[in-house]
Amino acid sequence: MIRPDGSHQAGIDYLLTKPDGRIAADADTVDGLHADDSGAADAHVVATNADGDVKLQSIIQSTAIASRATRGTAQTIPNATVTIINYDTVVYDQGSCITTGANWRYTAKVAGAYRISAGFQLITNGAFTDGETLMIIVSLNGASAAVIDYVCNIPPGAPNVASYGSTELSMAVDDYIDVRAFQNSGSARDLVNNSHYNWITISRIA
Repeated sequence: MIRPDGSHQAGIDYLLTKPDGRIAADADTVDGLHADDSGAADAHVVATNADGDVKLQSIIQSTAIASRATRGTAQTIPNATVTIINYDTVVYDQGSCITTGANWRYTAKVAGAYRISAGFQLITNGAFTDGETLMIIVSLNGASAAVIDYVCNIPPGAPNVASYGSTELSMAVDDYIDVRAFQNSGSARDLVNNSHYNWITISRIA
């Protein structure tokens, strides 16, 4: 049987599978469990007895889950309207957690603490005046969870204004996050068409 410290009983087969059910490694009957071929952030370990009956199932969870996405084309952010940023170019996405489009989101496949870092740059053409603001917001399951940057007192005449920040959130399986922009310059504004400035990274840290 698998013990609380992660060790297991010799002579019992452990079948390692990926989250989609595909076998990730051969059965291991020696006193040690190897997941070198799993290629996945989490895996099911199924222990059986000599008759093939399932004895125990547990989850191996690695902290090495990370995703990155960018946007290299303009996206319009309406005036005074909180708007989801569609980071539509997926650079890497361990676990296939990102869904692109107007309802862009990252859905957790493994529970844990996640660090979210994101930002964008807005073409302002000097539109902002005193008292107007620019914000970037992380939402969890559709509700605001953290304002990760708040820009005010933007110098008149500034051609572009950027907003970047990070936060950490606890996420259960199937929880999802998105990142939203807000600006109230008096008219719609576009993101710059450069992926160096519009990006998001998400990592499971615990």
